[in-house]
Amino acid sequence: MATTTPLRWLRRVRQRGLRGGVLVAFCLLMGLAHTAAAQPTLALSKSVKVVQTVLCPGTMVFQLRNDGAQPVTIAQVSVNDAFWPFTATPSTTIARHGTAVVALRYPWDAGVAYEVQFISSTGAMFVTDIDATTTASAPPCS
Repeated sequence: MATTTPLRWLRRVRQRGLRGGVLVAFCLLMGLAHTAAAQPTLALSKSVKVVQTVLCPGTMVFQLRNDGAQPVTIAQVSVNDAFWPFTATPSTTIARHGTAVVALRYPWDAGVAYEVQFISSTGAMFVTDIDATTTASAPPCS
């Protein structure tokens, strides 16, 4: 009986012709819009910004600022698509309108470009690029 119910519904849509087709199309579009609205947005990726980047031999240090209204937790950091362990001070969770310093030991080379991705606990990503001229002219740290 459960298999005949959808068939009866489909027959009624066919009998009603264009009106039924428009109704079905409208329902499908509303369903797609609802599904798209239910997906997590990457709005957080625009709320966290890299304020400063410091390169020391074997280390990359980033000062991050959360300009958003919600706290953001940094879950992972990747450099050129490879995940690296990192530390965050004062915490991996950046309070709303707060800052944090993220440091990772990475054997970067002078004259090479790097793409650093910060991935939040919700999956939102934000990216900063370190171009080859920046790494070539990085002063030694004291």
